[in-house]
Amino acid sequence: MNRFYLPLLAIALLLGAGPLALPARGSDLNNAIAELKKNPNDESKLKAFWQAVMQEVVGIARTDPDKAEEAFNKANDALKAAVEKAEGTNKARMQQFQKVMPRVKSMIDAGRKLKELVGKPAPPFLSKVDAWVNGEPLTEDDLKGKVVLLDFWAVWCGPCISTFPHLREWHEKYADKGLVIVGLTHYYNYTWNEKAGRASRSQAKVSHEDEQEMLKQFTKHHKLKHVIAVTKDNSVSEAYGVTGIPQVVVIDRDGKVRLIRVGSGPKNAHDVEEMIKKLIGGKA
Repeated sequence: MNRFYLPLLAIALLLGAGPLALPARGSDLNNAIAELKKNPNDESKLKAFWQAVMQEVVGIARTDPDKAEEAFNKANDALKAAVEKAEGTNKARMQQFQKVMPRVKSMIDAGRKLKELVGKPAPPFLSKVDAWVNGEPLTEDDLKGKVVLLDFWAVWCGPCISTFPHLREWHEKYADKGLVIVGLTHYYNYTWNEKAGRASRSQAKVSHEDEQEMLKQFTKHHKLKHVIAVTKDNSVSEAYGVTGIPQVVVIDRDGKVRLIRVGSGPKNAHDVEEMIKKLIGGKA
């Protein structure tokens, strides 16, 4: 779940463009800009422009921030010019879009931070753990010389839960070959709803001990085998540039970040497993 996506969703609904799913490949930002320039009062041209921005800017903000920023600058300049010529409803929609563009730029900046982490020593996190669930506390010695997968997640995050089959599979296939999976989460004031078989947000204050018990029930229910670390604050997430979850960070045997992927889906799962297999094979 991405904190940047909420205003983007509002724009999508405003344009009648549907939810956050990216459009099919084939959107062309240059063509969309040209068409919007010629027809600033044509709603269909604005929709096409939005789809191109979603694909060619938002869609690659984390994986290729430099290219995303180049596309963003073109789109932002085109939008400013189109607003001057637009009228009525389309002008109002473009002005709403303009208010969101700084958020789009923030996504690119976040992607650049992730890119800069790759190849660098992984920020330490063990000292920031308040509690360990679903396994014994880990130490520096436990991680030394291992391939480490950090999974930033939350019990309320549907896309996080959708990655659990992959996490179970990777633990089964690679744990005895040197892979250590660590789930990193926070306290969110949730309790375990046994009848519903899920975690539920509580209106009353939940103690840390009770929330840890909830996590035990949660991991048991989902048959997770890897250890879960509940962090004391947001400092670990900030160090790893987390702006959306699930976020997976793969660290090699020498303690360097080798891959970061944000979000669920088959492409990310494939990329993560390929990196695991590469690093398991020997020292990076």
